[in-house]
Amino acid sequence: MIASLAFRNVLRNKERSLLTLVGVVLAIGSFVALVSVAAGFTVRVEREMGSREVHIYVTGSRASNLPVSPLAGAGSGGVSLPRDMISILESQELRNKGVSMVTPVIRSHLDGPRSVIPVIALPLDHAQNVFKGGRFSPEPRDLKAETVVRSGPLPAATPEPELSPTPEISSSPGPTPSPTDSPAPPSLSQEPDKTGPAGARKRSDEYTVYPAITGQGLERDIQELLGVTDGVLVIEELPFVPQAKMGSLGFLDYSVILPIEAFFEQRPDRGVHEYWITVENEAVVNDIQALLKVRIEEYVAKKEQSKDYAGARSIEVLTRRQYLKSAREYLGYGWLLQVAVSMVGVLIAITASMNTMLMSTYERLGEYATLRAVGASRRVISLTIIFEAIFLNVTGGVLGLLFGFLATGVLDKAVALLLEIPYPMAEVTPALLLQALILSGCVGVAGALIPCFIVSRIDLVAQLRKGL
Repeated sequence: MIASLAFRNVLRNKERSLLTLVGVVLAIGSFVALVSVAAGFTVRVEREMGSREVHIYVTGSRASNLPVSPLAGAGSGGVSLPRDMISILESQELRNKGVSMVTPVIRSHLDGPRSVIPVIALPLDHAQNVFKGGRFSPEPRDLKAETVVRSGPLPAATPEPELSPTPEISSSPGPTPSPTDSPAPPSLSQEPDKTGPAGARKRSDEYTVYPAITGQGLERDIQELLGVTDGVLVIEELPFVPQAKMGSLGFLDYSVILPIEAFFEQRPDRGVHEYWITVENEAVVNDIQALLKVRIEEYVAKKEQSKDYAGARSIEVLTRRQYLKSAREYLGYGWLLQVAVSMVGVLIAITASMNTMLMSTYERLGEYATLRAVGASRRVISLTIIFEAIFLNVTGGVLGLLFGFLATGVLDKAVALLLEIPYPMAEVTPALLLQALILSGCVGVAGALIPCFIVSRIDLVAQLRKGL
């Protein structure tokens, strides 16, 4: 009886109910669209981190631990770690503890036609093991650098990101596998005499071209770049040719992987952004983490005593769970900001719902007094008002979900354009849909609170006299 009475009350004034529906649709739709950006990016980060066979991350303390560079400020805040630190990470002591692989990582970027493309440099023979969720064709370990003979202007290079500070290496770094036995390429930045009429640098007659692995989501961007640069991607003044593709349903689809040896050959004293460590047994991760912290502190203290250290002043050793938690802190601020903006629309919807229910309640005070006179309790009348508000707002919430789906696509494209990122961020998750429906119900309850209070204080005799 309560539900049917509430439904009839909604239909009594269709125009007023329709206006309330519009307010709720806009509020819930904006909530879904705005929060979908944070929700979608969080899902992608968790999916990316879960697909890596990395158990411990060594990074600078000021690093922003996000797995993609355009949004993460090169993924590590420009803090470099010394290359000779790898001798500690690959020591026999840690090997005996269960460390199976240490992967140095450099983050950079490539200016694409529509966005800034994330670039990750690491040993290619580690790529398949580190990115266990990635699909590569062909295998990264089969890719080789090539020595070519060619002339012509060198395409515009992607500027090298600032690394502050740059480590000064006093001891020679450990051996790094090279993708080819060809001689090291000449530095392209040291060819002042090879310029064309317009001042464009000329390629040397013989130079090394390194392999690149491109994400399947970048096919259109890469084709446009190759068309402009004559088949070569120039990143930090180094030439790369795409030789393989990769896919993972994550950030790898929109990234480029390069051999880290190319960057080391270009500048032997260069540091790295992170070290990724894989262990044989996850049960000993905490023990290895504790030992690493001690050894790294000893390493930094020794280098600082000899004034031979210029790397990150504070180095963090994070397990996979801690690394993900650190990334979530950054995402949490974005989520709070988007929720706060969407709450403006929600407050407007609450006000509209409350105004509608107040007008409806004042119009029906005589009816409610009659119901009280024939035996209806205050609880029954209050539930009638609440049911009416919830029905009206949940209906608007369902329609708002549809509006939110449409708005999400538009907002996603706008965010990608403003932040210059190549991958989609927004994603409407089942949890977000449930939250939006619950929110629409809460809007209805909030809008019915004051009318329920008014009805509970109704003067039965006075209202009956007004109706006679």
